Amino acid sequence: MSGRQLAGRTFAAPELVSGYEDWYATPYGRIADALETEVLLELLKPLGPGARVLELGCGTAHFGAALAARGFRVSGVDPEPAMLAVARSRSPRCLRSRARACRACVGTDCDCRFAIAPSTAS
Repeated sequence: MSGRQLAGRTFAAPELVSGYEDWYATPYGRIADALETEVLLELLKPLGPGARVLELGCGTAHFGAALAARGFRVSGVDPEPAMLAVARSRSPRCLRSRARACRACVGTDCDCRFAIAPSTAS
């Protein structure tokens, strides 16, 4: 199996989409969201609003939309088309492309690149 085929199988999980955002509506999800967003904003504070941010594995653009609402210019990539559909609907300006096009993002002029892997690795 090629690396591309493996990546497609590893991350193709459209059933995660509804549960992903639903979790943030739970009491624990709201607490985690507030804490994670606070930490992320603190880490990005030196860059200031208007900074260009690339979010790798953006999922439904949960964090990307929060950053965009605070003035950051966010591009996001994700391998799951169903996640990207939600991301496009919530924050069309902060979405770049599917992960397979991520090679084009590597040279992107960004002030910060980040991935929040623990939030989806369970």
